[in-house]
Amino acid sequence: MIRSTDKQIVIDIFNSALGVGTPLNNGDVAYHCPFCHHHKKKLIINIITQGIHCFVCNARGRNLKSFSKRIGLSRNEIDKISNIYIIICI
Repeated sequence: MIRSTDKQIVIDIFNSALGVGTPLNNGDVAYHCPFCHHHKKKLIINIITQGIHCFVCNARGRNLKSFSKRIGLSRNEIDKISNIYIIICI
């Protein structure tokens, strides 16, 4: 299980890249999609399971590291996210 401090680190990284997200249930956070630029927050990122899905353009993924690369996060931010989820898997 992901610690609340680690969860907040991941949320802060995505908030800085995608704008402030809206927390939803079960670890989900809604953002504006960087791919289809829909005017509502339709991109859902689940911080716990690493699931990503846009309900408009159907962009999806199962790994926050690869998604982070697609949206152009810095290497330092990608490493922080990777380290958090590597520790959980061990």
